[in-house]
Amino acid sequence: MITRRLFIAIALVFFISCNGTPDDKIIGYAKEKYGDDFKEGVVDLSAVFNFQWDKMYVFDPLLYPEDISKAIGFKYDGEIVPDDNYLLLFVKDSSIVKQYPYYRIRIGFSDDNYTGVYKVEHKSAKYKVVFRGKDDYWLYKIK
Repeated sequence: MITRRLFIAIALVFFISCNGTPDDKIIGYAKEKYGDDFKEGVVDLSAVFNFQWDKMYVFDPLLYPEDISKAIGFKYDGEIVPDDNYLLLFVKDSSIVKQYPYYRIRIGFSDDNYTGVYKVEHKSAKYKVVFRGKDDYWLYKIK
């Protein structure tokens, strides 16, 4: 049985860019593929985030830079993740290619491989996305 771990991942970006937030991109991808009223479908995060990355990490609130450095395997020069915020990092070849700080919950991850930091590998980035209610979406790892 899959152990279910809620890991709050993708919410509104601290600084809203013209490209939209990561959660908007994931939800938009699913809506484009399955229609505005979709209840569930499959998303490939490597297609949603179609820039160069090897791993995507989601960090909880109040994590220190040294904890982030340990998880990603090289020095993270950022600040502590603020309370009520989450940090999303995209990494390629031991460097950060994109990062997003968050503050609002919209998407959760469920996976049996949770080790304290949520990590998505580019080569296995397919997830079942399920709409659970207003602004509430879940991603379930597809094996």
